[in-house]
Amino acid sequence: MKIALCDNNQKDMGTIEKTIQLHTSQQYEFDFFTNGEKLVRHLNEIEATYKIYFISIEMTEMDGMALAQQIRTFDLEALIIFIADNNQRIPEVFKVQAFDYLLKPIDQNDLLETIDRANNYFNAIQAYFEFSFNRKLVVLTMSEIIY
Repeated sequence: MKIALCDNNQKDMGTIEKTIQLHTSQQYEFDFFTNGEKLVRHLNEIEATYKIYFISIEMTEMDGMALAQQIRTFDLEALIIFIADNNQRIPEVFKVQAFDYLLKPIDQNDLLETIDRANNYFNAIQAYFEFSFNRKLVVLTMSEIIY
């Protein structure tokens, strides 16, 4: 699963990566970005998408809310998790369907709980529908079903 970490504080990004790598069994691929412009440029250049975005809400130039709004223009399914120094901007994050809002310094238990919920969410949307047709078992993921 691909995760984008966007924060101008490299120590915080390293803490997130290290905690997730050490305490979860699932394999994750991390990409680091020091500002929103670099992340947007990367997304546009190689048409990459991520399942999870950890975004610092307080960044210079392009703040986390502006970045999340840009992400939502082309990706409505990714989970956006904001990281912030305080809880003043919590009401704003609902406008971009944020998955969570973690306060710095990031508590290891809170981070792992968020990752567990994210995995449960992805497992739930990967549900499948099973039926028989002409004596053959057909299995479709829910995302494959149109109507």
